[in-house]
Amino acid sequence: MKASLKKMLFTVSMLLSVLSSETFAQAQNQVDKKTAKSGKPWLGIAIDKGKKGVMIKGILPNTPAEGAGFMAGDEVLKLDGKEIKDPNELITIVQSSGIGQNIAVELLRGDKTITKTLKLVIRPDELQLLRDRLVGKPAPSFNLEVIKGKEPGDFKKLAGRVTVVEFWATWCPACRATHPRLSAFASANPSIAVVAISDEEKPALTAYAKQTDPKFTILRDAEGKSPTEWMASAIPMISVIGKDGKVAFVTVGAGEAAEEALNFALKLGN
Repeated sequence: MKASLKKMLFTVSMLLSVLSSETFAQAQNQVDKKTAKSGKPWLGIAIDKGKKGVMIKGILPNTPAEGAGFMAGDEVLKLDGKEIKDPNELITIVQSSGIGQNIAVELLRGDKTITKTLKLVIRPDELQLLRDRLVGKPAPSFNLEVIKGKEPGDFKKLAGRVTVVEFWATWCPACRATHPRLSAFASANPSIAVVAISDEEKPALTAYAKQTDPKFTILRDAEGKSPTEWMASAIPMISVIGKDGKVAFVTVGAGEAAEEALNFALKLGN
């Protein structure tokens, strides 16, 4: 099912993160009364609208959903007996539930209905989770359409180079604010590849490129898969890939956050 980055960010932003086994255990064991009141519970799933309920597009490791045996392709039909038709309903119910609370989830798996019970745990800091998930690991590959720019859309052809990857959208003011700096950086550092990925429609991206004339490369993800694979739960998200093909740094935001990423890329490139 094709989903725009904007839609996916809406449905995934509060759920899409990953914990190491040690961090997950600590999160379960260290919840106190104060944290339980202020923190937000989570399931650890990527979701979209399904045919009968809410489609589970992915299961994150070491999460309540994985522990309960959820599977990609399952559809959530009910939470504690309440019918779920929309991703926003699922998010609202989960986040209004108490941390440590058991919740019964009715799933449609193929043509069978099954019920799984899981305990909700607190959702830790999103940026730290993002870094735990990506940094030090091979960067997810992609092969995307080039809208504008000199860099290839095939990630494999960037092998051996330091690469800056931004996830963005034309409707995002913070994303647009990063682009003059990305252009200046790309012009000043031709040995470092700078690519910006969006899954918006081609006319919107083409018009934006014509209007702004970026010096970095704009890529289009027509299928919308790469934001999920890169855990892009908020934008602008900027990652720096080392010459070894592994994620060396990741951050979210414009201004100082973007500058930190570019400075990191410079150090790797020297």
